[in-house]
Formats: sequence, C-alpha cells, structure tokens
Amino acid sequence: MSIPNTVKFIAAYAFANNELTSLTIPDSVGIIGDYAFDTNKLTEVTISASVTNIGNFAFSNNNQLTKVTLEGTLEKIASNAFDNNGLGGAEKDEGVYKLIDNEWIKQ
Repeated sequence: MSIPNTVKFIAAYAFANNELTSLTIPDSVGIIGDYAFDTNKLTEVTISASVTNIGNFAFSNNNQLTKVTLEGTLEKIASNAFDNNGLGGAEKDEGVYKLIDNEWIKQ
C-alpha cells in the first residue's frame, strides 16, 4: 500500500482490520497512531525518517510480519507497537534493534 505524501498523521485504527500485505510510510508522516495498522497481513514495513512516534499496538496482530525498516530517529516507539507478529527485530539506519523486556535494544 502506498500512502499519499500529503498525509501528516495516521490516525488510530485508520487502516486496522484490512488485508494489507506491505506498506511504505512516506516522508510526510510524523506520527502513527494507536492500532493504525492492527490486524492486517503485513509481511514488510518501511517507516520513513520523518516518523517520530509510533503508537500502542500500531502494527500488532500482523502474524506474517517479519521485516520492519526504520529509516530515521524515533522519539517514541511504544513497546507494544509490534505485538503478536513474526518480527524478531527491526532494522534501523544505525543497526538492528530487538524488543527485549518491553524495550527496544540495539544489537
């Protein structure tokens, strides 16, 4: 799915309960709301450098999700943002991060 580059904020539940399989968040988006992409079929997500906050359960319940690329420096990422999926970590421009004891740790 391609989100238009005029979107600045993705609201809570905006794309929840759909059949999305891949996603690129454009440079215009700054915040991804709670449950924004919950319960989809995402396998891969690229989050642009402009995103500073990812809300609670934003990408939860995407059982096939195995790769997330974070292109920027996030100010806040909820510890449960990627709950209940196949993700073992996330690639960030400075390295690979894994969620350990509800905290994103650089590996």
